Amino acid sequence: LAQRVAWCQNLTHAHPRIIVTDIEKSLGSFRTITTLKALRRRFDGTDFIFLMGSDLVPQFPRWARWRQIPDQAAIAVVPRPPALDNIRFSRLGALAGGRQIRVGGSGLAVLNPGNLFQIRNGPTNPLSSTMIRNQLKTNI
Repeated sequence: LAQRVAWCQNLTHAHPRIIVTDIEKSLGSFRTITTLKALRRRFDGTDFIFLMGSDLVPQFPRWARWRQIPDQAAIAVVPRPPALDNIRFSRLGALAGGRQIRVGGSGLAVLNPGNLFQIRNGPTNPLSSTMIRNQLKTNI
């Protein structure tokens, strides 16, 4: 966990509004919905964005209480090869309905819970947390 936090902090150090923490450890949370609800209670009035790779979109409906996650935070989906554009026909996309927003240029978008952002025209990165965990297990 410490290595992952340090790696993420290094990646986001130029973005002062992005805060990387290991708060799930202190919350004792391992489910996304539980973490988001705890964060909203602890940081009332803060807008949260749940950032996920596009490779997780097909798995999303198998997560615990997945339909409640968009009620807690806007969701931004970052393209990750090979699944660059799989939101449109997914259950997550259907849940968002007309609240899907494609972000590719400049401009501000409303970060309301329930909005689903699909990041476009950005760099892609094939790394995933699952891949990193598997590599760490192999190296132990």
